[in-house]
Formats: sequence, structure tokens, C-alpha cells
Amino acid sequence: MKKTLIALTLLPLGSLWAMDMQPVPGAEQLPLARMTENGKAYLVDKEGFSLYRFDKDAQGKSTCYAECAEKWPPALASAQQIEAGLGKGADAGFGLILRDDGQSQWSYLGQPLYRWIKDTAPGQSSGDGVKNVWHRVQL
Repeated sequence: MKKTLIALTLLPLGSLWAMDMQPVPGAEQLPLARMTENGKAYLVDKEGFSLYRFDKDAQGKSTCYAECAEKWPPALASAQQIEAGLGKGADAGFGLILRDDGQSQWSYLGQPLYRWIKDTAPGQSSGDGVKNVWHRVQL
């Protein structure tokens, strides 16, 4: 099973050996990437960890807090990323939502993005289908 990562942002030089890097028009500045596996493209973070969506979230609103957020850490935006803005990434469906705890979380097509605590290496997607409400984000 061949996996290819195409970055949407520049990664530290130490990571270049592990990824086939090509900018994606319109979203180059975002700390997200595209991973292709078996002909399907999935959204991953800049380290290559799978990103997930939660069926119980409303459009633009996270419902995952406390114990849920411990198992499904939200993909949070840093102050630097917020300051840099989305640029053309918004045209590609990427955005930020404001969580109830005041932090900004990345979203795709209005759905908040999360990681899964049991994914321990880049490219894993063991959270896909958990309780039939967690889904790997397909592009």
C-alpha cells in the first residue's frame, strides 16, 4: 500500500525525506496536508497524522470537550497561524471555528477537525469509523 503526502505548507527540512512535497494551489500557507492512499485523498496535519470529523458536531460548532477532547484532540490553530490568516485557503473550504473554551480550531467545509489519540504514527487512521460517528476527512 503506497502512501504519498503532498504538503500544503512547508515543513521543517528534517521532514522532507519522508514526504513527496508539492504545493496545492490556494492553500499553500495552511498547516495541513493531503495524503493519497489507494487512489483516495485524505486530509492530514502537517506531521502526516489523519484528521477526523465528528457526526455530532453542528456546522461550524464543536461539541467535543472534556473526555471527548482528550481522546479526540481538536486540531487547534496557533496564534501565528491565526494572525497569518486563511488567505485563499478559505476558497478551498478551510476555516477556523471558535471553540467554547476560546481556542480556534481548524475546520474543513465547516466541520471541526480532530486527531485520534490512538493514531501513534503518521499515516495511521485507526479512528475512522469509531462508534460510527468519527470519520477520516476525505478530500
